[in-house]
Amino acid sequence: MISKKARVKLRKFHQYVGLVLGVQLLFWIISGIYFAWVPFDKVKGRDLARQSATEIDLDSVVPLTSLPDLSDKVIKQLKLVHSAGNDPVYKVETEIGWLVYDAVSGKQVKRMSEEAIRRSAQADYKGSAGISEVYFLDADPPQEYKGPLPVFVVDFDDLRGTRLYLDGSTGEIKARRNHFWRLFDFFWMLHILDFEDREDFNNPLLKLVSLGSLFIVFSGYGIYYTSYRLRKIKVKKH
Repeated sequence: MISKKARVKLRKFHQYVGLVLGVQLLFWIISGIYFAWVPFDKVKGRDLARQSATEIDLDSVVPLTSLPDLSDKVIKQLKLVHSAGNDPVYKVETEIGWLVYDAVSGKQVKRMSEEAIRRSAQADYKGSAGISEVYFLDADPPQEYKGPLPVFVVDFDDLRGTRLYLDGSTGEIKARRNHFWRLFDFFWMLHILDFEDREDFNNPLLKLVSLGSLFIVFSGYGIYYTSYRLRKIKVKKH
């Protein structure tokens, strides 16, 4: 039988640690409810995205040999990309990086026009709202975007706060964000206790809190068990 002094210490420790960890347990429960109830397609914005494949007429594109500034370069990778609403483009990876060419005219593309980006964004979006803002981003991206730069950012005037990030030279959709995603990201941060990158599921703080929470559960059962035994002993004495 555990001594009375030990039981008192266990109760106090359980009480104080429980007060601290109880907040995190509440966050885990609330975030878990959100993850379970909100469809992930809404979080990712896929329910408002047109994801049908775009056909490319190969007879309309120029041959790779006609593209300028490639004859003296080593081609590592080649992609033919077609963003909705615009002409297809060649993405060519060389030893100096990626080069982009208009596949119809053969001209090198440094940066798409805002008008072309608007066409790509509107063609991808299935909602009824219009575009409220378009701007170019080549540095210091917000927390919600971790993809390659530069990109165009396109905001739609809908209740979800839909925002598309599009490749600055091809018009490809790099990321879809909305209020569902932002709330999901906030809850995910609280869930895994990674307040910076929100990606480290094995960080020391999470390990510490999870072990502490496990202790709270077992100590609670221990307190209940010893209290139950004491009540039984008292009943037998009477």
